Amino acid sequence: MMKKYTILLILLVILTGCKGKEGSNTVSIDAPEDYVLFENLSDKLDIKNAGLSTYDYTKEAAFLLDISKEADYEKYFYKKYVDNVSEYEKSELEKTIDDFINNGNSIASAYSFIGNMYVNKGKLLEISKFGSYCFPYYDFAGSDVFKDKLQTCYQGYEIGAELYRKANLGLLKARNMLKYAIENQLKEESDKVRADAHLLIAISYLAQDELYQILEVKKHAALWKELGGDKVEIFSKETNEELNELLKYVAYNENTGVIELLKDGIEKGFINQVVSLGGVYNYLNDDFYLPVSIVKRDENQYAINPFFTVYHDAQKVFSTFPLLVKPEKPIDVSSYNVQNNLDRLYNNPLYILPLNGAVYILEMKDNKPLKVEFLNPAYYDTSYFRDETIKPIIVNDYGYDMLQRDYISYEKDSGEFVWNGNIKDQQPDKSKLFKLRNVMDCLHGNDERLIDFCSNRGRLIRAKYEHDNYKCRNKENCFMTVDDMIKRGDY
Repeated sequence: MMKKYTILLILLVILTGCKGKEGSNTVSIDAPEDYVLFENLSDKLDIKNAGLSTYDYTKEAAFLLDISKEADYEKYFYKKYVDNVSEYEKSELEKTIDDFINNGNSIASAYSFIGNMYVNKGKLLEISKFGSYCFPYYDFAGSDVFKDKLQTCYQGYEIGAELYRKANLGLLKARNMLKYAIENQLKEESDKVRADAHLLIAISYLAQDELYQILEVKKHAALWKELGGDKVEIFSKETNEELNELLKYVAYNENTGVIELLKDGIEKGFINQVVSLGGVYNYLNDDFYLPVSIVKRDENQYAINPFFTVYHDAQKVFSTFPLLVKPEKPIDVSSYNVQNNLDRLYNNPLYILPLNGAVYILEMKDNKPLKVEFLNPAYYDTSYFRDETIKPIIVNDYGYDMLQRDYISYEKDSGEFVWNGNIKDQQPDKSKLFKLRNVMDCLHGNDERLIDFCSNRGRLIRAKYEHDNYKCRNKENCFMTVDDMIKRGDY
């Protein structure tokens, strides 16, 4: 039976270990101390452009930060929310991340970084301030004070998003170091030494976004077990036990659909390790990663708190989107209601469930899954835009056919999970999804101006419209360029 939940339970579970500065955590992991993979690593990496289309692939160790080989490469893209970010004091955790990205060059440093990022998932979310609510509960129209608060809130999100980007790049580098070591320095080492490396690689994926890359977790968990891996002995006793159950389950179970994962996660006790309270996720399942967190709105209600984008040319974006995704009803941008239009409120605790390339929202009741939602692309039009007087205006929530929203329900009388969709493998119908990938060549394009599009949801929406209806209609391997968008008046 699943342990009793509160909204902060997961944070309490993963925040174990020895407390360091500012409440961050540290773990000690045995590793082959003599294996230094690269000398003067910072001279061999293009740190400045890591995760961008302008990354220099010619440097000796470029493969360590090569996002082009990652199925979820969008999580490494820079996001721009404000024009200028003020100077701020870095947390100890951010300094640790920076130090590893720039200087980490040994197997021991990779082990330590992965372990510490795993136990500090909750701390990372806390530092990011994604739980901040950029929308006040009072009437703010025309308020200069509010304008300043909005700028501060947006800046906080940009700092937090960049922190997650660097954390993801650090985890990418760490596991690439270990993959390289397995084929080189560790090739002739004992099975135990190589098993440990595979274990840490699996944990690095879990530290990023749980089971979003379940096939990679499965691959390295299976290799860990195959080489004699028996128990995780890195974290607290409780976390070790839950990870043992999870990795054994993932390594040997072929049926890891949503229903099976929830059912077995509760029965086997690893549910805490596969759900999250927030971070930077592809939670709208459109390949555009956004800051998001689960928050309480009052004593008994919960909400998904995503980052709401400012569209500087909002009317153009709003007029475009209904042409791409058919609305359920006409959109009225003349009125707004703060609470109703900015939140989708729930009466039970919520969790983010990343699984096999999709992100679900899990609602729990009486310690059991009540409903799992698949969003694509909810909250798109719930946003700020600014009129000619620079007044912030909240636009109504965009009504549309939320694809396969109620995936799973729990029938209390029968005690069974019920699949409400018509897809037998418990996966969304990808042919029907709204996607922002492959509209512009964000991954390989060498135009430095691409970052202004690839980091901006509104601009990508406009680019998708032009892509699907004009230049690239019925064409494969066709991208909109920045110059194309300038000609269309979208830059």
